[in-house]
Amino acid sequence: MPCAPPARTKSTRALARDTQRGGQRGTTRLINFAHGELVTLGATVAFMLNASVTGPQLQLIPAALVTVALGAAFGGVLELGLWKPLRRQGIGRIQLFIISIGLSLLIRHIILVLFGTRPQPYADYTIQQERQWGPVSIAARDLVISVLSLLVLVGVALMLQPPVPERRHLPSFPPL
Repeated sequence: MPCAPPARTKSTRALARDTQRGGQRGTTRLINFAHGELVTLGATVAFMLNASVTGPQLQLIPAALVTVALGAAFGGVLELGLWKPLRRQGIGRIQLFIISIGLSLLIRHIILVLFGTRPQPYADYTIQQERQWGPVSIAARDLVISVLSLLVLVGVALMLQPPVPERRHLPSFPPL
């Protein structure tokens, strides 16, 4: 009689299954038009932590880590304070869709009013020399961004793969 897999294996499989389903249908089952503005808000907060005169002027990596934590907290506040109560009241998907467009416009205009429209560099990447490899030249910043983006894409793609079915090993009996 085969023994049951350990609880850790079950929870790992459940996490992989839920991640896959979340990637297909979305965790809130809602097309969120404010997604781009939330990413822009994160970039703006990282800029404020890194290069703003009024900010703490952290290095970019710690500023990005703090920004990710703040972004996760803001997402949780939006979920618990906006989306969940609306879903609980039975608001339809079309209405939620329209509310997400309104949220998108609100966040966009707050960013524009508070921070303006001019692009500004992060403090760590103001002037960089390009590196030359044969016919290809690239700044260190662009190389790091490209490699990290590729790693994130591969990581997300691997997480969204369907779980591999577990193979059961039958007990082997010696031949008669």
